[in-house]
Amino acid sequence: MGIPVKSFWLLGFPVALLALEGCQAFPEISQDTSKSISTSNFSGPSNQQLCRLALDRSRPKWDNTRLYRHRVVEALKRGLDEQQCARLSGWFTEQQIAAVPASPKRARANTVRRTDPPASAAEIEIVAYDSDERLCQKAIQQNSPKWETNSIWRKQVLEAKRRGLGEQQCARLVGWFTEQQIAAVHSPKPPAAVPSRKPKVVAKAPPEKPKSPHRKRFSSGSGFFVSKSGHVVTNAHVVNGCSRITVGDNAKTQTRAALVEDDRRNDLALLKLGSLEMASDETKSLIKKLGIKVVPLVAHGLLRLKDVELGERVLVAGFPYGELYSNTIKVTGGMVSAVRGIGDDSAQFQMDAAAQSGNSGGPIYDSYGNIVGVVVAQLNKFKVAKATGSLPENVNFGIKASTVKQFLTTSGLPSKWSTKSKRISTKALAKIAQKQTLMVMCHREPS
Repeated sequence: MGIPVKSFWLLGFPVALLALEGCQAFPEISQDTSKSISTSNFSGPSNQQLCRLALDRSRPKWDNTRLYRHRVVEALKRGLDEQQCARLSGWFTEQQIAAVPASPKRARANTVRRTDPPASAAEIEIVAYDSDERLCQKAIQQNSPKWETNSIWRKQVLEAKRRGLGEQQCARLVGWFTEQQIAAVHSPKPPAAVPSRKPKVVAKAPPEKPKSPHRKRFSSGSGFFVSKSGHVVTNAHVVNGCSRITVGDNAKTQTRAALVEDDRRNDLALLKLGSLEMASDETKSLIKKLGIKVVPLVAHGLLRLKDVELGERVLVAGFPYGELYSNTIKVTGGMVSAVRGIGDDSAQFQMDAAAQSGNSGGPIYDSYGNIVGVVVAQLNKFKVAKATGSLPENVNFGIKASTVKQFLTTSGLPSKWSTKSKRISTKALAKIAQKQTLMVMCHREPS
């Protein structure tokens, strides 16, 4: 026995009615209604139903979420604008509709053209129902009536140009600037005065200056003493490809150091100061500091046995940006944001303490003066911004102390676990870091 099926649209979704012989699946629907349903031609939701799906329930504006984008496009195809849909939906009063300005109509709202060959498909994917005003708010700089130069907003600038909107038009649409501010930026500059011609004077060519030899290139990072014999821990990437390695209190007082061992997988390296034979004054000064200040710290242990905990306060020491800003050690504070690193790496942890270029290899202290990690990396903000559309802040990583101790043991330099359990002030922590932290410089021969 065949089962007749009758279908129609309800709120934008197909609904099937089954009529079984001798009974009705929906007794509340009369025979006349069933016949009228079966003979009617339902091609989709009504205008009212469509408008209720396309509008934002909280205000008489289009719903901007991706889920209802096709509903907005369908409403525009039918010639319905925001105000018409707001009235059809029955959700808003005339006062509410009049209070919100309607978006300007645009031809072919459902069509998105990609006309800029250098841009990728992802960069020029534009939301078709964005109003000109909203598009300009993304494409114009907030502090100047000019196009946004950040690559994050490149697609909005391209779409504004595709619609025929200029910088001045967009600057007026957003309402952020006065006419004087717009004119000051876009008014044509007077032509430069043409100097009067003077007779040419043939001057003797100045003697060529002898070319100066190529300067030696170098990069810098941080490190810290781990033994009374002059062993220093830093990152492997800090000393990778160096023709010569030096360490010191700053960039001006440096002495040679040798690479003893490195671990590329965990990004750790172990250095050692040169012998006292034929040592320079800088080396002798550094060895003196090692004996007076560092030996007492090493004797009581440096690395903490227990791994960092979520939310724990930490202090980072090092030489960010080398000597660009100043020639002294710098410290910053923060807390542990996660107990694992990138890719769920259990040998690392995440923190929000500021770590810049040059901090790599520097020590991370807890509130008791124990070393709980080594600074290793910061998240690449521009790569993340290109992938997600937003700039991450304060996302930095450290290598756990347990991983560092295992590396030292493997390198033939066993060390004691630190047993400090008395909380000290940040000033006292900074003094400990100042005694122990070094600037590591990697010198490369010119190409």
